[in-house]
Amino acid sequence: MTCVVVTMTTNLVVRGLEQAGWSPEIIGNLARHECGGMEISAPDAAGETEVLALALTKARWTIQEIFGSSEYWVLSGNSAVQPDSALGRRRGFWGSLGPSFPANLASQAIEWNVPTPGGLKFFTAIRKDQVSDELLIRLWHREKTTWLVACEGCDAQIFRSGLVDGWSPERSAIPNGLLELASISKMILVRGLITDDGKGMGVVAFGQLRWLARAER
Repeated sequence: MTCVVVTMTTNLVVRGLEQAGWSPEIIGNLARHECGGMEISAPDAAGETEVLALALTKARWTIQEIFGSSEYWVLSGNSAVQPDSALGRRRGFWGSLGPSFPANLASQAIEWNVPTPGGLKFFTAIRKDQVSDELLIRLWHREKTTWLVACEGCDAQIFRSGLVDGWSPERSAIPNGLLELASISKMILVRGLITDDGKGMGVVAFGQLRWLARAER
């Protein structure tokens, strides 16, 4: 995929994954699904929260150029495992994250649980207009399973049925479940680039090559 570099006054740089130094294994796995990615980052920035906010805004501008109109969703999972009990199933994702969310947010989301050897893990899909940028960035720091999804013609049930087994918390690459969903759908998956010491360097976006190629024109 041809790479485009856009340098802004905020020192944000847009690069293809190969130019940004991503591993050949990750790039190859994406290519096998006819997918690719782009990185929007400011590696030398000092204010990591501001960088994430600016990179998120730039990602939305880019997606607007690709799709023209799109819906935004937040997909997230709870890293904590809850007991597989009636109470555990009732509390779920929102109860366990408590004050991170507005009190009425649970009613706006669709939630499902995945049995694991240690108990239940909860996942959720909710429209982005119910989640502020500040909350999304906090989730990127706190929950490794959090993604922003731009798509056309999708709804919460598509995410639930397509991700019935949830997805892994890995930061280094896109989980297989999400990659498979992106490879057959008109969607772009975005998440924060956050280093091991908690510093935010920007965002990365994954999707089908034919959608991402529009951003390079």
